[in-house]
Amino acid sequence: MPSYSTSFTVLISAAAVVLIPAEFGDAASLARALVPDGNGKTVDAVFLNTTPTFADPEEEPADIPSIEAAKLRSKLLLEGKNRINDGPTREFLGGYFGAKVQIEYLVKTWSQAADSTGEEHEKKWTVIRPAWFMSNFLPPASANYWPEFTPSSVIRSEIPTDAWMMLVDLEDIGVVAARALLSPLRHDSIPSLESKTVNISSQALTISEAARILSDIAGVEIKAEHVGEGEAAMEVRAGNVQRDAQAWHATLQSCFEPT
Repeated sequence: MPSYSTSFTVLISAAAVVLIPAEFGDAASLARALVPDGNGKTVDAVFLNTTPTFADPEEEPADIPSIEAAKLRSKLLLEGKNRINDGPTREFLGGYFGAKVQIEYLVKTWSQAADSTGEEHEKKWTVIRPAWFMSNFLPPASANYWPEFTPSSVIRSEIPTDAWMMLVDLEDIGVVAARALLSPLRHDSIPSLESKTVNISSQALTISEAARILSDIAGVEIKAEHVGEGEAAMEVRAGNVQRDAQAWHATLQSCFEPT
């Protein structure tokens, strides 16, 4: 489940849904979550909050078979990144985003496969692709995404300061995830998200606008500074992962022109 979203927990709990946390890399937690209980009842859905590691991008995709083996029949949710089918222009992040593509592929093909007995069941999925997290401008995430921010009050980025960024509130991710899980149970008039890929964002801002908003909140001047392509390439070679991600992200955002 998305532990960062209060909305998800509140909505799911209000519907009397029991949440069972589990983690990739922890086989025991996966087993506890997926095996039938004493009454033979199994879990109805899985929310995969996927973040492949740079050290081992294949780690999470390799764990998908253990979820397949649980014979889930109701729904499988996957949270990916926006437009993950479009890889970064530089090779450095290829493994990271490639792993996300593989996870989506596994989820969608899993939904079409028969179980180990050869019996086919209805298997539904929803893929959620959120935009850039608004929380990435706040500690502790800001130290990773904008390392110069805390010591100098400057947001340095390869994304042009006047370019639109599609941003998403973590709570909105939780609301969409809860809706995808609950809509089949409620039988209401809200359109179903079953077998759909959902790209979500909450607001469009430029980095300059984000810096101005943060300045108003913090009571100190926060500036936005553009890092040119040449300087960014040097920083990438020196190991700055975020410059590579920013360049890729800026390319995706160039197609947006919010009104």
